[in-house]
Formats: sequence, C-alpha cells, structure tokens
Amino acid sequence: MKIIALKPRRKSLTGVEFDQPVEPELFLAETDAAGLIALDSELCEMKRLSAGMELTDEELESLVSQSHIKRAKSRAMWYLSRSSYPKAGLIKKLCASFPDYAAEAAADRMEELGLINDRDYAGRRLERLMADKGMSLKMALYTLSTEGIDRELLSALKEEKEYEYDPVRAVTEIYERRFKNKLRSQKDVDRMMAAFVRKGFSVQTVKRALEEAGEDVFDTENTEF
Repeated sequence: MKIIALKPRRKSLTGVEFDQPVEPELFLAETDAAGLIALDSELCEMKRLSAGMELTDEELESLVSQSHIKRAKSRAMWYLSRSSYPKAGLIKKLCASFPDYAAEAAADRMEELGLINDRDYAGRRLERLMADKGMSLKMALYTLSTEGIDRELLSALKEEKEYEYDPVRAVTEIYERRFKNKLRSQKDVDRMMAAFVRKGFSVQTVKRALEEAGEDVFDTENTEF
C-alpha cells in the first residue's frame, strides 16, 4: 500500500492516508476524525514517512505497535507526574486508551526507570490506609489486593506489620480522635460500632479496647452489638 498524504492532527498525532482502504481493526490502529490511520507524529518523523512511500502490511502493523507503545509511555509519565500507582494499577489505567501489549510495555519501562515500585507503593499506601482512613491491618491489606498488589508482597507486608501491630491500641487511638465525648445516645454508639466494623475491626476488639480504656459506653440491653 502507498502513502498518499500525511496530515498533522491534535495530540501529537499524524493521520496517514493510503491509496487503498485500510481496516484499522486488523492492525489495532487508532483513527483520526477523518478515518485515517493515526500514528505518533515523532515516530512518523523518525521513520521518515512521506507521500509516495510503500508499506507492507507487516510494516504498517509494526508502525502501529511502535506508535501505541510510544504514546502509552508518554501517557504513563503524565499519570505518574500527578499520582502514584502500583504496576497493575498503571496497566489498568493505560488499558483504557491503549492495547494491552502497549500498556504492559509502558509499565515495564516505568518500572525499569524506577518510577514505579510496588514494594514502596504498597508500604506507603498501607500506612495511609491505616493512619488516615482508620482501617484495620486486615482491611488495609485487602484494599491493596484490590489495587493489584500481588499475594507474595502482601504476605511480606502482613508479616512485617503484625510484629508491631496492636488492633486494640489502633481502636483506642481512633476512638480518642473521632468519637470520645461525642456519643450522646445508644444510636451514636451503634453507629460508632458499625463504623469500626466497616473498617475491618471485630466487635470484640472494639469492646475490649474501650473497656481497657475505662470507657463505659455500652447499653447491654439496647445495643445492636
């Protein structure tokens, strides 16, 4: 197939017009508003694409693949400049705009550059979930699992944290910060208990923490817990 024209588009893309119909889905290619195959503009310059150039199907497929990967890397850098991600989370976000292979290649490159590190991310995220969100260790680890952190790393984090983690003390600290002197009725107590349970603490742990703190907030006849 022969290139008829190269037409610069927005977002660093160039529309490539051929002398015969090209089905984008066969190459997993992007298209522009005019239905032309859209390639990364810098890639077009680097490969010196020009009107009159002949391309085989294999060459076009390779160009499309390189374009996707290049643009996925740029998008990954942009995402990481604004927030931190685990590798699986970054891949998932990139897959919304690029083929799986491009998203994975971009994430691999970010990992090589040290811009993503699941160990560091998981450690920081775990601390924030427990300190800022008031989650139990169990709930925080579960949340990390939903974000794509693998089981081996979660197991290592659990082992490290369990050595120093005291759920009773954690409940006591949260109670002191958020609930002390704010419980006006049994309904308030029940709401507090429900909040702790949602954060992954057992009813027994909450009751023990408050008992050890000398707090008598339970109406054993009326409480739902």
